[in-house]
Amino acid sequence: MGAEYTIGVDLNAYRNYERPENILDILNNTLEIALKHLANVNLTDIDLLIQPNLAEFSRSDTENTDKMIERGYQTAKD
Repeated sequence: MGAEYTIGVDLNAYRNYERPENILDILNNTLEIALKHLANVNLTDIDLLIQPNLAEFSRSDTENTDKMIERGYQTAKD
């Protein structure tokens, strides 16, 4: 990569999968599982992994972006 150290951020670490109630829920869970798998593949060659707990937020949540960024910042500091 050309970098001395690499930092990864896993935004899926604390995601909860809920029992699907309809076809859209099934599709959403399928997407979540696929993204989790891709993240795991891409996080193998990093030096530091940051995993903020964003379970209370949905992927489509745009109203709480500041809270999510703050959660990531606090996790990185810890």
